[in-house]
Amino acid sequence: MVRIAIVEDERPFAEQLEGYIRRYGQSKGINYKISVFTNGIDLISAPEPSDIVFLDIEMPLMDGLDAAKKLRDVDKTACIIFVTRLAQCAVRGYEVDAMDYLIKPLEYDAFVPRFEKALRIAASSKSYEIILPLKSGFRRLTVSDIVYVEVSGHQLTFHLKTESFTQRMPLAKAREVLGADFVQCNKCYLVNLAYITEINADTVVVGGHSLELSRLKKRELLDAMAAYFGKKG
Repeated sequence: MVRIAIVEDERPFAEQLEGYIRRYGQSKGINYKISVFTNGIDLISAPEPSDIVFLDIEMPLMDGLDAAKKLRDVDKTACIIFVTRLAQCAVRGYEVDAMDYLIKPLEYDAFVPRFEKALRIAASSKSYEIILPLKSGFRRLTVSDIVYVEVSGHQLTFHLKTESFTQRMPLAKAREVLGADFVQCNKCYLVNLAYITEINADTVVVGGHSLELSRLKKRELLDAMAAYFGKKG
């Protein structure tokens, strides 16, 4: 599950950001673990790291830039998005390798593309592993090895590069643990964008397999691919 931190001393903006994150997640059927901090000191001392950090710049005790510098001392991969009233304050974000910034007052349409980019960077910056419970124990999988997932009720078949196996798991849970680089091409398949080589009128080729592409899912898949290659570029 993607871990997200909101560091904001103004409660209305913190609640607005949290609402935007949950709204986006609901639209995709995905849950995120969200932690809210009122200052940078609490962020740095948090027991669990965050994959994405929305960081207010103007805060008491420790401003956002100082907090980001201290965060970078212990976490080189967290995706930082500054939140500020003044764009010029966010320009110094290059000093801490910040991904982007949001200007207050916040707008959902401005939030979404930045959040989607952050999700993809967060997914690519870590070699994610998931642990699937089995009757005889568990199975550890590296997410990047999964080519696509086949859905049949609550039974999911994970097609890897060299093998396949079936596991009982709800589709919503699979989307949650696999992350933003996995997108449905129809109600029966969840595909890894990294393995797509061709998109046609009604099919998508994934790891050499031609899968049905529904009309309702085609635009979502094309948009996801555009964002994916934008991230790679």
